Amino acid sequence: MATLSREKVIDQWSALVERGAGKDKWVIDKTEELIKQFNAPGVSCSREIVSSGLFGEKRDFLMVTHQRLKEYALFISARDFGRDLDVSWYLTVNPSSFKRAISKKLAQGDPNALSMNLDVFAQQDLGAYKTAAHHCLQDTIKLLMDDLKQDYTTIDRKSKGFLSVW
Repeated sequence: MATLSREKVIDQWSALVERGAGKDKWVIDKTEELIKQFNAPGVSCSREIVSSGLFGEKRDFLMVTHQRLKEYALFISARDFGRDLDVSWYLTVNPSSFKRAISKKLAQGDPNALSMNLDVFAQQDLGAYKTAAHHCLQDTIKLLMDDLKQDYTTIDRKSKGFLSVW
């Protein structure tokens, strides 16, 4: 079981689709289908039960990973929130225990410092895989909002973190 904790999140995005409750499974299924059709090199998807901590709540997520960037994972969620649908993703970094310990010593307590020091090509790959997954989720939301006869342009498409997406 994967863990999604605040200190692992380096970028995130969310939207609330009005009157979208009941479409959570469809959003995840369609997003996974689009990511697979995108056929990005090294990128794969899996369904995961994710916890917020040792005794934390558990929720279902679509987890997107990159074969070469094993420390990074993108967690996509769609869940009913009253009559609406809460859709979000979280890009996380999860260095090994050894790398985390070295980072803390070398970077004034920051356990992710060494993991955030990516070469240009790794940054390019991470940005591309995150943006591709984000666009697949956006395409799914657009389809849903069109079906609900809502204006998709009201959705904020930018993320809020390390690798902001447009």
